[in-house]
Amino acid sequence: MVIFLSETEVEQCLDMRSSIEALELAYKADAAGRVVSIPRSDMILPLGPNDAYVYKIMSGIIQD
Repeated sequence: MVIFLSETEVEQCLDMRSSIEALELAYKADAAGRVVSIPRSDMILPLGPNDAYVYKIMSGIIQD
């Protein structure tokens, strides 16, 4: 089942400080060779000459 979250719903779950701390830990794990990831995937749905929906996915796993 897919659940779509609005920006407001995400903001209620994540604060900037904890998000930055999580990113810092992830970058350190990557530098230590403890991350498995694949290249970013971009999906683009054109809506008009200057408009599109863009969905970008970056997947990875941190080995603990």
